[in-house]
Amino acid sequence: MEVPIDKTSQKIMNATIKLLEKHGITETTTAKIAKTAGVSEVTIFRKFKNK
Repeated sequence: MEVPIDKTSQKIMNATIKLLEKHGITETTTAKIAKTAGVSEVTIFRKFKNK
């Protein structure tokens, strides 16, 4: 059974995948993820505990 993911979490995950594919893990910061996803870094840390 799959758990539905809210829209904001999906945007964050999509941005993360895009950045990881392009820059790798060491260059993919939460600030870059937030900017790409159109959310604040605080939102990322509320939704996810770490990268």
